[in-house]
Amino acid sequence: MRRATGEEAFRGEAGETLIEGETGKIGSKSGIRVYAGLAPDMFAGDAVALHAFLTAFYHERRYNGDAFLHRQDFFAKRNVTAMVLEVPSRLIGEGKVHGWATASLFGHAPEVQVSRWGLPLITHLFLNDPARQELREEFNRSIPSEDVAKFSGPIAEFAAKMTTYSGSVFNPSEYGKQIVRRLLPTTLPYELGTEGAFDHASFNGRALADDVMDVMLTLASNKPLGDGVAPDRSRVRSVFPYLGSPIPASSRSE
Repeated sequence: MRRATGEEAFRGEAGETLIEGETGKIGSKSGIRVYAGLAPDMFAGDAVALHAFLTAFYHERRYNGDAFLHRQDFFAKRNVTAMVLEVPSRLIGEGKVHGWATASLFGHAPEVQVSRWGLPLITHLFLNDPARQELREEFNRSIPSEDVAKFSGPIAEFAAKMTTYSGSVFNPSEYGKQIVRRLLPTTLPYELGTEGAFDHASFNGRALADDVMDVMLTLASNKPLGDGVAPDRSRVRSVFPYLGSPIPASSRSE
């Protein structure tokens, strides 16, 4: 684990090394704890229903909330490779911070960013027009400071059309602008030292068991909308690394 600031933050091997450890084991040093290894996937969502929902939107120009009556968690009983970091707030800053992360192909010259995260479902829901799939790739290769210029139009248009089809707002165009202000730049805000909560009213970090798909669907349509599945709270621990034991092979979904 390294801490880098300024331009160094954009280079994967730059910065001061704070702690090192072994995969699958908890490392601890000077108030810092780190874990990298298998963990149960805490995301919950009905991928089949989301596909049906967006198919109705793009191809049939209608709102299909009934798509989520399917109610099957695509991510249940699956494992992920997790990276969990716990650091003193003094190493991050004060007040409200805005987090985002990237994944890059390592060993290339130069290093190539291939994915970006800040808020959930930005590319899967708001930037998933079949006729403009290049937007997803562009988003994953960009940085938050470019978001307003590059993605305001498509996201505002999506929200305006979605609320038009759902009949949930008086002025869909204005609602599209509100969504842009809420989602862009795409970073996760968090007030240091407070309890994290991710809901349709506000974003303040994101707890492991927050049902983020329901939140984003509700924001997109401006109607209470959920996919009928939720994270398995029994997989959350009260101690570091807070994620429960990986799903054993005999119980995993394939």
